[in-house]
Amino acid sequence: MGAITPFLQRILKRVGKDLVHITGFNGYKGICESAAIKPNTGSFPFTYPQSEKAYSTLKPAVALFDFSAPWRKVSKAAAMTRPWPQFFFCHYPITLALVIRRKVLPLPLVSYDQALAEVGLIPMKIPIVECWHAGPIPFDAIDRVLVIRKHPQRVRTLSPRAKVLSSPKLCEALWPHLAYPLTAEEEHMQMCTQMWENVDEKLIADILERARQYRLRRAAREK
Repeated sequence: MGAITPFLQRILKRVGKDLVHITGFNGYKGICESAAIKPNTGSFPFTYPQSEKAYSTLKPAVALFDFSAPWRKVSKAAAMTRPWPQFFFCHYPITLALVIRRKVLPLPLVSYDQALAEVGLIPMKIPIVECWHAGPIPFDAIDRVLVIRKHPQRVRTLSPRAKVLSSPKLCEALWPHLAYPLTAEEEHMQMCTQMWENVDEKLIADILERARQYRLRRAAREK
């Protein structure tokens, strides 16, 4: 998911020039308990397996998004081999985007260029929009929390101390009249169903016959 969709643009408008740390419900629970966003050195589950070898893990540091660069550069970063838009939808059933005030951070930020000069292209890091804080970020630095769901697309802005954020049924509490979000598998099945539901049966039969003929020709060549 490398495209900056209209829904994601709405989310980014709520972020503005502040910083963002992405987490899930359990991750936020741990942040509240420790009163800080801590670098993940392997003591917490990784959302993506490759994160184990990311710059933020090896330094260690808290990974942050910074969208203060010109929009054309932000858009360019979205289309790279390590696209950032997917991170705003990487937890199920909801993703929490913690919006952080950069002025109250206890340490200077590490920019992408600084990380590149320090370790080169590897370990993993995202150009233009990713930066790092080489130490814990106090809970009080969180200005607001964006609660994001994909199906249907919704976003709510809450205070980091809102009681509803501690609810294990956060999604239902915020959107009581909506069905529970689709899983990735359900989303794929729905997309496939919609794609094929209006296709002519004769066309489907022709595609299947062409595929059968291709397999026969390939098998004959391999003999």
